[in-house]
Amino acid sequence: TFNYLFDEKGLIKTINHSIFFTMVSIVTSLSNFLQNNFNKFGFNIEMLFWPINIFNIVVFILAIIYRYLNNHKDKISGFFRKLIFWNKRDG
Repeated sequence: TFNYLFDEKGLIKTINHSIFFTMVSIVTSLSNFLQNNFNKFGFNIEMLFWPINIFNIVVFILAIIYRYLNNHKDKISGFFRKLIFWNKRDG
């Protein structure tokens, strides 16, 4: 069942492509909405939303990396296998 999560037709791909980006966009629009409304009242809380914006950027980059890894699974796994087991070949 655990392998199914990382399968091509599995759950994470579905979450990654639909719910994931929807949640990111909802969080972004919510933060923008709150920023605009609080600025009308004269609160300077833009620093409060820096973590949210940084989180969105990081999530987006991670999603791109995940999709790249998913598309090039065989090459990447071979590369990491060499990286991890390179010293075990000697002895």
